[in-house]
Order: sequence, then C-alpha cells, then structure tokens
Amino acid sequence: MSKDESRKTAKSKRTSFCVVPQSSAWALWEEGRARASRVYKTQREAVEAARKLITARNGGDIVVRGRNGRIRGVDTYVLGGDGFDKISAVEGIFLSAEMKRDFRALDGKRLSPEKRREWLIAKYGSRSDDIRRRK
Repeated sequence: MSKDESRKTAKSKRTSFCVVPQSSAWALWEEGRARASRVYKTQREAVEAARKLITARNGGDIVVRGRNGRIRGVDTYVLGGDGFDKISAVEGIFLSAEMKRDFRALDGKRLSPEKRREWLIAKYGSRSDDIRRRK
C-alpha cells in the first residue's frame, strides 16, 4: 500500500457527526448516513450523545449548526478511548484504578489540553518534569 493510499484509508475511518436543528428538536447525523441517528429535545443532549459516540471510536469531529444553518462550533477528538487503550498496551503502559478515575473526572470537566496537562503534572509529574517543560 502506498503512502497516499494509507492516508486515504486512515482519513476514511474518521467519524464525523453533525448536530442540526430539526423542527423543534435537534438531530444527530453521522456522516454518510441517509437519516439522523437519533433526535433529541435539546442541542446540549445531542452534543453529549455525539461526544459519547466519538470517545468510543477512534476520534472524529462534531459539527454543531445553529437554527440559522451556520456552524456554531466544531469539536475535534484526536483519539478515542479504544485507540488510546490499544496504544498504551503496545507501549506497556497500564493505568491504575485511581488514574482511570482521574481521567474520567477530567473528561467530565472538559478542560482545555493545557489545563488538563497542568492538572496531570501537578498530581503525577515530578518537579524536574515541570521545570523541563518550561525551558
């Protein structure tokens, strides 16, 4: 397989969901599907459902459209939980039960990558790690 073919294959596996208004509700569409996956009462419910689906897969995008049809926001998830678990197993990295709880809590807080990194370094990193990252 050539380099270009592998890029196309990897790109085609990426999941994309779109949250769009539908009458007085909000529909969750998966790219390539003819119909909405599901309809929700509020936009927030539809976005949360999309996040749960994305995290179970190998990452992807969530595009949220407003009632006027314009894009209100795009969330990109680079790597889903399953992909992270597979990479960790290959690298020989295994999380303790406490670490797994911490990651679930961080996912719920929806911190920026920078804030998440700061929190993790504060709890698990050594002082030398913090100093090295500042240089």
